[in-house]
Amino acid sequence: MKAIHEYTGDVVNIGDEIVDFRGDIVRYLGISKAPDGVSTGRVHVAGEGWDMHYYPSVFNLKIVP
Repeated sequence: MKAIHEYTGDVVNIGDEIVDFRGDIVRYLGISKAPDGVSTGRVHVAGEGWDMHYYPSVFNLKIVP
C-alpha cells in the first residue's frame, strides 16, 4: 500500500513533510491498514513531540494498493 496526493498524484514517502487542511506541516511516517479491510486505513504522522493517526483526507491523500 502507498499514499498518493489526491491533487498532484505524487507518491508520499516515509519521512516526507506533508500539509494538513489547516496548513500545519507534519512528517509522514506510514500507513496503518484498516483492521476490517473495508475502511481507508489511517495515515501515521508526527509533529514536534507527538505522533498520531489520521484519515488520509486530512492531508488530501488517498491510499492505494
